[in-house]
Amino acid sequence: MKEINYKGNIYQLDKEYWKGDLLNDSIEFQYEQLEYCIETGDFQTLENRINNMLKWGGIKIIKK
Repeated sequence: MKEINYKGNIYQLDKEYWKGDLLNDSIEFQYEQLEYCIETGDFQTLENRINNMLKWGGIKIIKK
């Protein structure tokens, strides 16, 4: 499972949502995108992506 730790929460990418059947729709690609935001310090984009994935699907909070 691919997990991101951010602001004291642990988020897990939903393997049922990211099936990889469309362009840039794999769980690995999405994980790399989130990790890139952390590496470059682009926390606004990271927060936007996490919030949108929580709202529309693709990520779950597994620990607060």
